[in-house]
Amino acid sequence: MSLFDQPRRPRRLRNSALLRASVRQNVLFQNDLIMPVFLTHVDGTKREIP
Repeated sequence: MSLFDQPRRPRRLRNSALLRASVRQNVLFQNDLIMPVFLTHVDGTKREIP
């Protein structure tokens, strides 16, 4: 493998802790999500949101 066949690995984003924190991968759990609730002034009937 020559020098030019190697994959490019830019390290410019690894210089400071602030930049590393902004580009790192995050884990999202189901408990982190919010269920949307839509309220209307109708008499309590349920209907599907288009």
